[in-house]
Amino acid sequence: MSQSHEDNIEHWIEAHHRVEPASKSTNNQEIHVFAIERTPVFGSQASAGKCFDIAFGFGPANFSVEACFDLSSGSISICLYVKIPFFSKQKLGCATGSTTEGISIGFDWKIVSGKFTFSIKNGWLWLSYDIKVLGTSWKGDLKLIPLPFL
Repeated sequence: MSQSHEDNIEHWIEAHHRVEPASKSTNNQEIHVFAIERTPVFGSQASAGKCFDIAFGFGPANFSVEACFDLSSGSISICLYVKIPFFSKQKLGCATGSTTEGISIGFDWKIVSGKFTFSIKNGWLWLSYDIKVLGTSWKGDLKLIPLPFL
């Protein structure tokens, strides 16, 4: 692999990845958060807001979030998915609300159950979680992505 290609990969990872250090609320495991911004190319949605794909995992459950912010109305819509080995990706739910109030999605599917609450604090999208994955409980808060446009 060429040096410039390695530099590109490192820069991409640096710009789209952060690590939440291991703590009691993460069952002493690091949580890796990956995020990319999706930008509509055509139509009225092209300038209406910002959408992000965010991914993180707890144990064998890999969660993905589609979060869209409508800048003109001050609303946020979130869809939550989970991918567990040997199962196809499963939609756990969607919710819409204002950027000033939290949005909660409760779920109970196969080996994952619990509740995620998304809120905006100090210019960041935060996740409060109280979940169970394969009998292991996870409860705490996770800083997901910065929102400098809000």
